[in-house]
Amino acid sequence: IFRVNDDLVESISLSHDLGHTPFGHAGEEELNKKMKIHGGFDHNYQALKILILLEKKYLDFDGLNLSYETLDGILKHNGPILKKVPSYIRNFVNYFECNLKNNGTFESQLAAICDDIAYNNNDIDDGLHAGFFSIEELAQLEMVELILKKIYKKKSKDSVRIKYELVRMLIKFMIDDLIENTKINLQKYKIKTSQDIEHQKKKIVCFSEKMSKFESKLKYFLKTKMYNHPQIKQMTFKSKKIISDLFELFTSEPELLPKAWYENSNKELKYISVCDYISGMTDKFAINTHSKFFNLN
Repeated sequence: IFRVNDDLVESISLSHDLGHTPFGHAGEEELNKKMKIHGGFDHNYQALKILILLEKKYLDFDGLNLSYETLDGILKHNGPILKKVPSYIRNFVNYFECNLKNNGTFESQLAAICDDIAYNNNDIDDGLHAGFFSIEELAQLEMVELILKKIYKKKSKDSVRIKYELVRMLIKFMIDDLIENTKINLQKYKIKTSQDIEHQKKKIVCFSEKMSKFESKLKYFLKTKMYNHPQIKQMTFKSKKIISDLFELFTSEPELLPKAWYENSNKELKYISVCDYISGMTDKFAINTHSKFFNLN
């Protein structure tokens, strides 16, 4: 429909969250807290750092040799960058003469909003499965209620299939709205080129006002019913504790780091190296590493 560069969207989608820490946003919050006096931590910037600096696959340069469009799309998938950026991103910006205040490309915007659609509906699926809330509670949201009325007309009593049908139809409703509203925006703002999209003050690839309001209500529902659930809060506390313990351990005893990560030429490099190492862990690896050092028998 929109003559999108599918490969570019896929590249941005697959790589934009590479910088996420173990335990998602809980881990990021704790690592940012630990790195506050050393520049902080941002998973979006970390994704760029992995792709242009930390990966070392070529003899002549660091990084994965990705195109400017891919790297810029990752950097701006949430919109223009209006705050100070780390030196490695500034080097990238200067090299490509990139304008951080411009919006991301159509492909970048598309990757970002599809990510929102995916995780919102995945969280609905997970929340229902875990019993954090019921379909009846979710039906308090007007759009969910309308979809359920259509589903119940089929008179199925299979609660599992009803759940799957609900999530599937919610995804469809969001995608249909996104397509139609994006068409409207392209005409409204007389978009002809990629540069026209990047120079707009608002995103072109976005939901309608009605769908945006529904998404806000959905996110608030998930926050109150799921993210703030005592069971999730307990897991968040444990996750932050693991990140904190590992950070304190490796910064006080950097020789415990794998040789490739051991940097002790100066104090600043030590903290950055530890941060990079921890942020690249999976949940399981972080848990196992923590157990290795702190559950000593």
